[in-house]
Amino acid sequence: MPRPAKARERLLDAAEDLLLARGFAETQLDRVRERAGVSKGAIFYHFDGKEALAEAALERFFQRLVTEAQDALAASGATTATARLFAYVDAVATLTRTPALARGCLLGMVTMECTETNPALAAVAADGFTKWQGSLTALIEEAASERGLDVDATGLATTFLAAVEGGLLLDRHRNSPSAVEAALTHFRHYLAFVLQLGKETAP
Repeated sequence: MPRPAKARERLLDAAEDLLLARGFAETQLDRVRERAGVSKGAIFYHFDGKEALAEAALERFFQRLVTEAQDALAASGATTATARLFAYVDAVATLTRTPALARGCLLGMVTMECTETNPALAAVAADGFTKWQGSLTALIEEAASERGLDVDATGLATTFLAAVEGGLLLDRHRNSPSAVEAALTHFRHYLAFVLQLGKETAP
């Protein structure tokens, strides 16, 4: 029989659920405590307060995205830089249909809500986006170098993030994954065009 999650993980699970559903302003510590099934003292044993809890939830959310994408990339068996890039795009597309992203992106939601009202928390989300963009930029640069091309890797990485975040936002409103699927499919086609891959050679 699996052991129950530790109090800190249950608090982070509850905080993530409520932040995605209600936003930072409407997420109350008492609601987090009730959902996590812990005492009030347990919250302050692990976190200094609501902002510290939200920051930890953001950091865990981003690290989980990184880990799941890396695991999928390793499992893809891709052996070239170009294949690794497309495997990564496909891995993120798959994540948008799993609990990792299907409910929305915590980084994007916090950025929209807190840029003006809580800059410190928004900065944590921004750091996640910067790291995400940087890692994808490196993959694109490696693929372009492999193919002897000079491309705007940073711009392409930004376009990818815009496709993910914009698609998830539209899908949250529509309660359907169609927008993010369409956005990432079109990005994949455009990436193949930029890297001068014919239909017969695109991964």
